[in-house]
Amino acid sequence: MNIPNILFYKIIQYVLECDFYNAKYKLSMGLVNRMLFEYLQTNYFTMVSIDKLLLNCTTKKFKENVLNHLVNRYCLLSNPISMNIPIYTIFRDSGYGMKNVFIKGLLPLYKNIQTLDIYFNFFSDLSLSDFPSLRNLSLSTVGYGTFPVLNLDIVPPLTHLSISINQLPQFESFQSLITSVENSLVSLNIEFQMHNHWADVSIDSMNFLTTHPKNKLQSFSFRATGAVFKSKEILDTQIDSLRELEMTYYDNSVYNFICNSNVLTSLTLNIVEPSDITTLLPLLNQRPNIKHLDITYKHHGENEVWIPLIYITKLKLKLTNISSEKYLNSNYNVTSLLDLDIDNIIIRSNQIIPESLTRMIRECISIKKLRVTFKSNDASTVLGALSTSDILSDNQSLTQLDISTIQITDYIDSFLNLFKHLDKIPTLQRVSVTYSIINKDETRKPNESNHGWNLISIQRPLSTNVFFFKANFIRGGNIPSTNTKEQPIEKKKSFFQKLFKN
Repeated sequence: MNIPNILFYKIIQYVLECDFYNAKYKLSMGLVNRMLFEYLQTNYFTMVSIDKLLLNCTTKKFKENVLNHLVNRYCLLSNPISMNIPIYTIFRDSGYGMKNVFIKGLLPLYKNIQTLDIYFNFFSDLSLSDFPSLRNLSLSTVGYGTFPVLNLDIVPPLTHLSISINQLPQFESFQSLITSVENSLVSLNIEFQMHNHWADVSIDSMNFLTTHPKNKLQSFSFRATGAVFKSKEILDTQIDSLRELEMTYYDNSVYNFICNSNVLTSLTLNIVEPSDITTLLPLLNQRPNIKHLDITYKHHGENEVWIPLIYITKLKLKLTNISSEKYLNSNYNVTSLLDLDIDNIIIRSNQIIPESLTRMIRECISIKKLRVTFKSNDASTVLGALSTSDILSDNQSLTQLDISTIQITDYIDSFLNLFKHLDKIPTLQRVSVTYSIINKDETRKPNESNHGWNLISIQRPLSTNVFFFKANFIRGGNIPSTNTKEQPIEKKKSFFQKLFKN
């Protein structure tokens, strides 16, 4: 029987998307035949991170071998469309010269790169002409006060540009770059890092943005805590095109833009004053086009007024505990919310989650994805896993659950208790638990199966605290063993060769 290739590709895509198959397993699929090799090379192995490639390259000879392999057409990574050359690549050791040679040696790979995240000083050895297909560019200059000037005659038509700097004079060198791609640009992100240097600074050097072509940008982000962005006219010039807006302040210009925009769908703001919360929330209830909201607000929370947000479907909140309580108490019965990410939920001494969150879980029947960060005023207080499981089981609509910063005192009991009642949520498919270990020498991990929930991976979150881990689980099913000896490559090859036999 001949099975259409489209069905085979659906199977392959399923395997590639499964977390419980590691990268080595997916890499081995390229050994089956040429058709599968080319499919994987084009659709999956498309990202190259220079830092990861150089992680274990300790000698010049080793780097040369890696380089020769990457530019070989039989390497799955020889046709990337995305590349990352991070700042710490040159700071981690003294091999800057060797790494520079390595980066220049990758020139054959650059022709198809569409997305590049690079530390700006590397352009002393590279040129944008080396990246003819480039459309998404992220530049960082943090750490250096001077850098080379780009040849703007050969800048490809960028659609997405992100700039991250830590010295105001540096930005003036970027103005010509932004101007050179203004007709193709649809997304512009500007970030001023090391914000302690920016307190009460008025950023006048961006006035050139006021002449940016009208209604070209679909996304604009400005991040600089303490700095004032004076070129507010850019918001007015993009009133009919801007769909995503991120600002680290909220003032009359932002308020007016929200009032007048009929296409804005996503809003990210840093709120300082309680009065701003009080004016913003009613405005959002008049703008049904705004569906995604991300608010950072660290005021103590006594004075602001929270109301039900009737149009928001995806919400991320970084609030104080008092403000979190106010939000939950006023929004537990909204019917639009699908995705909630909320932090700073305080665990009391009785180990029970707050009544406000309990009510949200039980009565917000629309919610599909829930991410909660629990904290404690007392280091000895841990979340009651069994009671939490019981409360969560009252929700019948969740599909994905992410619980963070649980202090695990007993791996087996804590995870078994947490998952004890989760099978009562018929729609729930994925659960992630970020936890900290008590003993830094602890090497145990949760059971691979907890009341029918199977452990698929453990990862260390992006945090400076190395004792935090994230365990990912999925519901039921026959999960491949994590023991690679039980699944040799030849066995995997045999399976896919049978699929492609006809």
